[in-house]
Amino acid sequence: MLAALLLLLAGPPAPAAGVPGSQPAEAATPVPDPLPPLGRKFREQRRQIRMDPSRAKELRKWEGTMHQAMAQIGELVAARHLTVPEVETLLGAPDEVLKEGEDHAGKPVPPGETHLAYWWRGGHDSLVFVLRQGVVVSSMWWLAHE
Repeated sequence: MLAALLLLLAGPPAPAAGVPGSQPAEAATPVPDPLPPLGRKFREQRRQIRMDPSRAKELRKWEGTMHQAMAQIGELVAARHLTVPEVETLLGAPDEVLKEGEDHAGKPVPPGETHLAYWWRGGHDSLVFVLRQGVVVSSMWWLAHE
């Protein structure tokens, strides 16, 4: 009797996956991945800075569109642990690649790490991806503090 009551309370069994009619009536709308559009935005703004110096001031502004895009890219790439080819597909080639022991702004790259630097303001400030064994483990900013 107790078993019958529990079955009644549980309701009908869910249809098996792959069986017609097994999808819920209201399927969730997929959330678009923000990383590809941010990568396109970065590549376009990077091209604009290189090709049209008159836009440089606007794109190099603190909290400006390029700075914000790069900050978001840094967080997402680090969280997803992308590989070097994936980062380069997303952003293009880095402006600088620093291997363990090489110096940047007076600090050596730690053992076992490679850093990919993407310049924001002409190399004064950079978004840096820290890699270990070819995978991004974190991101950080190198700032000139001018």
